[in-house]
Amino acid sequence: MLITSEYKHNLNWHKCPQNTWYRFLELSFEADFLAGLEGVYMIWHGGDHPAVVCVGQGNIKEELVKRQSDLEVLKFQDKGLFVSWAEVCSFYREGAQRYLMNLWQPKLSEAHLNFLPIKVNSPWE
Repeated sequence: MLITSEYKHNLNWHKCPQNTWYRFLELSFEADFLAGLEGVYMIWHGGDHPAVVCVGQGNIKEELVKRQSDLEVLKFQDKGLFVSWAEVCSFYREGAQRYLMNLWQPKLSEAHLNFLPIKVNSPWE
């Protein structure tokens, strides 16, 4: 069973065309490049002590639109917010999110996640 395997699923984390991370608050949702994408995403901040702010999953465009007006996320905007996402099929999505949350201990977490973690790579691997 994949959940107990040592195998790490290799996700393709998205970057800007210039090969830099997307600045979260500058991300425009008018373009269709996110249309229909389903998977996991991570938002993090820079600064002297960079940290993951949140890890989420679902329809990437819908989730990131919500997060851009999330006051809890916006508390970290002075440190610079960045984002990346990876397509993950619905069967593995919650497990991938749980693994990333366990690994990175985001500032904002969703305590209701009771899924078994599925090992995946992080954006920085």
